[in-house]
Amino acid sequence: MKIEDVVIPGAHPQLLTHIEQVIDLLNNGRYQCRVVSEVPAWTGSEGDFVVYSSGTERALYIYINSAWVKIAWTGTAIITIIENRTDDPSAPETGRVWFRTDL
Repeated sequence: MKIEDVVIPGAHPQLLTHIEQVIDLLNNGRYQCRVVSEVPAWTGSEGDFVVYSSGTERALYIYINSAWVKIAWTGTAIITIIENRTDDPSAPETGRVWFRTDL
């Protein structure tokens, strides 16, 4: 099964590029993907990515702008909207995703 193109209206171009690279890697199987059972807490290199798997939770972490960005999904659905913001929401609900465009 192939991962289809991901549409994220208004997403930062750098984030889209990294997501497209990961989708290409997963679809074409040319590289191994590191799977971890603990949330990454180490310093990565720009563009590094790992798949996090613990219990029923699955997530893709991509290292962008000196920070790990989490993209999570349930079942087979991948989040399709990432909000662009210049601040953090005061009380985000579980599952809400945003990308800080000012950092």
